[in-house]
Amino acid sequence: MTKRQFAWLYGGWLCCLIWGTVAAWAGEEAIAYEVLFKGLTEEQEYLQPILRAASLCHQEKNNLPGSRFILLRRARKDHAVLTGALQSRGYFAAQVSSDVDVTETPALVTLWIDSGPLYRLGQVHIEVLQAQVLPSALHAEQMEQELAEGFSLFATPEPRELELEPGGEAISRHILDAEERLLQAAKKQGFAFATLAKRHIVVDHDQQSVDVTLRIEIGPRVILGALTLQGNEGISSDYLYKRISWATPAAPTAPLLYHPQHIAEAQRALLATGLFNGVQLRIAPAADETGTHPVTAELSQRKHRSISSGLGYSTGTGARIAANWEHRNLFAAGELLQIKGQAALNQYRLESSLTKPDFLQLQQKLLLSAILDKEDTEAFHKDSFGVEGGLSFPLAPQIDLSYGLGYRLADEKDRTGSQQERLFGLISTPVKLIWDRRDNLLDPSHGWYMNLYGAGILDTLGTGVWFGKIGGQYRLYYPLMNSPKMVLAGRVSAGTLSGTGREAVPADERFFAGGSGSLRGYGFQMAGEVDRNKKPLGGRSMVEFSTESRLQVSESVGLVAFLDGGRSFVGNSPSLDESILLGAGGGVRYKTPIGPLRLDIGMPLHRRAGIDDAYQLYVSIGQAF
Repeated sequence: MTKRQFAWLYGGWLCCLIWGTVAAWAGEEAIAYEVLFKGLTEEQEYLQPILRAASLCHQEKNNLPGSRFILLRRARKDHAVLTGALQSRGYFAAQVSSDVDVTETPALVTLWIDSGPLYRLGQVHIEVLQAQVLPSALHAEQMEQELAEGFSLFATPEPRELELEPGGEAISRHILDAEERLLQAAKKQGFAFATLAKRHIVVDHDQQSVDVTLRIEIGPRVILGALTLQGNEGISSDYLYKRISWATPAAPTAPLLYHPQHIAEAQRALLATGLFNGVQLRIAPAADETGTHPVTAELSQRKHRSISSGLGYSTGTGARIAANWEHRNLFAAGELLQIKGQAALNQYRLESSLTKPDFLQLQQKLLLSAILDKEDTEAFHKDSFGVEGGLSFPLAPQIDLSYGLGYRLADEKDRTGSQQERLFGLISTPVKLIWDRRDNLLDPSHGWYMNLYGAGILDTLGTGVWFGKIGGQYRLYYPLMNSPKMVLAGRVSAGTLSGTGREAVPADERFFAGGSGSLRGYGFQMAGEVDRNKKPLGGRSMVEFSTESRLQVSESVGLVAFLDGGRSFVGNSPSLDESILLGAGGGVRYKTPIGPLRLDIGMPLHRRAGIDDAYQLYVSIGQAF
């Protein structure tokens, strides 16, 4: 064939191909179809979601085929795909066929499932491919004793310990889970470099059984050696070493057998400093001259300084602006210095605090703070300056107890009652217990939070005022749905004062209810008794509760419906003569990198003439609670 003849032949074939494709595209419309799975028994209905998740026909339903041929090809591909899915569930004799009917509208794809019998596990074996211990020159005597006691041998788990016993269902997921348990068993015995080898599976169709052999290469047993820090420039190495119970910059004097928990403990301790974005611990594959395996901690530091700001608005208090600055490594040992400022229409607050970690003992913190505060509300006017020092330490994971001593000078004018102006010098002994199990501080979706506090307070400037103040708050977050995401949130708060009458207590130490983070729908501090001039008096006790239903309607936008209730009470315990006030409303949440932007509108359900407005508007960053 000449080149010219070949060109004509190739050109003609290409034209026919293009014409046929265009004709097929123009002559047939996309086919909408439904998928049915048939052949399963009633006991096998649990397989339906598994088959739907695996089926190409089901996954591609919205990608309409352009012809019957394409739909047929799609259905035939499902034969192998669904057979594999059934075999993964123990049906090793499964067969799949299909019918495609395009005379219906929509078309119908029927996938016929002949599952066959459910196979069972036959023999289960565990094969260890390697076991050895590198001798230690430094700890030769102890290693010799360990060898004599069989310390170097891998204690192979029994199949029942791996939850893979003969007679059980031959499900692929169970076999994979058993392999992971086998690997973890090796690591927990000190074989840090253990790896899984290729498993051996034998299917016996006559016996309808599956024999399984799991293989593991365990490598050397590892004794942890010196820990080297990398990436901690500007951060005290001594501070970091003290946080890890087993870590030393030199080889330990007593051998420490590798355990995954030791590595996880070190990672948690280093991340808990708040100084690192990432912590990676690597174990040297070979032992050094001491017979131990050196460990390297690769640290990725966060920036030590940060600044943040925020805006907010509520009908009761107007617009407010806040700015925060912090240094997380002030003296090179994780000291946290924070300076916070806040300004609103009638309130100015400047606060500085210093937290010294591991003060005197591990995990104990020294807390120092100073607050300058000016506030002018319907209830009182005050100018205040206070200092406080204390200690904080964990009682258990996620449970912190703190206590201390504080002193505050306060020049206050009560805008209710006698309108008197008084100067207080208040010494206090605050105690606080926090139990925090939330998954997120700004936008929690599950978990709970509890805060209990108490303080004895005494005036040192001659008024003779002394009183005790206790209270607490509990918050609960419960996910109702995952798609769309819906969370039910609840909050309960209560507090009481004892030791003196309401009028003698400094106005800003009384309990008030109402406002953005309290009882929405009522003005700031207005959910309680008021005087004849409609100014809030506050109380010696308080009860509040809130419920919210939070629905995430898109990736960025959420809707909220809420009901709040409570009030402040005249006496030091709630009284039935003072009715509970209720507020209800709704809001919108918009996700931002620093937390949800909140817009709420609340309305009082027990609106008091001349006291309560028809609604209150709140804008801020973060959920209401």
